[in-house]
Amino acid sequence: MTRRFGRYAGLHLIQAALFSSALAFLAAPAAAQEPYSQGRLWMVEAPDVAPSYLVGTMHSADPAIATPWPALAHVMDGVDSVTVELVLDDAAVMAMGQAMILTDGRTLGDIAGPERMARIEAVGANYGMPPEVLQRLWPWAVSMVFSVPPSELQRQAAGEPMLDNALREHGEARGIAIYGIETVEEQIAVFADYSEEDQLALLDLTLDMHSQVETEFNKMRNAWLAGDLGGLYDAAMDLPATDSSDLVENFVTRLVQERNYRMTERITPLLDQGNALIAVGALHLPGEEGLLSLLAQQGYMVSPVE
Repeated sequence: MTRRFGRYAGLHLIQAALFSSALAFLAAPAAAQEPYSQGRLWMVEAPDVAPSYLVGTMHSADPAIATPWPALAHVMDGVDSVTVELVLDDAAVMAMGQAMILTDGRTLGDIAGPERMARIEAVGANYGMPPEVLQRLWPWAVSMVFSVPPSELQRQAAGEPMLDNALREHGEARGIAIYGIETVEEQIAVFADYSEEDQLALLDLTLDMHSQVETEFNKMRNAWLAGDLGGLYDAAMDLPATDSSDLVENFVTRLVQERNYRMTERITPLLDQGNALIAVGALHLPGEEGLLSLLAQQGYMVSPVE
């Protein structure tokens, strides 16, 4: 694996882990009737401090997504801190890249078998990933790459910014505090802690869905641009049925609900300081176990900005 690909792949997998992945939401409940299903930008108020803001992002370099809209741009210019899910410094990118790579002398083909490996190589060609690169990756890493459209990979490979990065970079330019909610090790564990059998089951699911990944991304993109988080969930669910529903449900719990509780615990000190901007993937916001509901249950006043 070349240094250039290794660095990029680590960054890409981190983003895929946070991206509204079709794989992650096959078993998710529809959000259209759940609390806080409309709106990308929310005000969160605590007593005796300036209001803070929680923005639901879509981890994409699509310019329509990555460009702050006027209400968000106004908030960006006035807050005292910016918090993102993970600060993507060199150490984080290197750690993710290293975690993706098999180091026990085996290849992906040894784990996946020849028939499945042929399918992997065929899909990998759409991403410009040669077989010798694919052979060095864990099944979970390949699943995450293939759950994102090739067009998105191309944008990221070209260095086009994502909204989360734009928020962080704007904060850095203003000289305000920048925080991360999670560590790279925590995000790696969401995927890497699965058994090889379960990793292969999730990979099979991703391979089966790959022909639809661009279409499904566009549905989610349009819902996000409209601020329709319920529609975003519905678009993410518009996928084939699976025989691995228990596994996918467990994956959803680990990727979304468990992280929602962890995120809530870690952002409350920032909310209590006030005047903070916190950016997380939009699918962490709605629902009875979403961040907005969890914050409201703790006594914060939550209201949409748009």
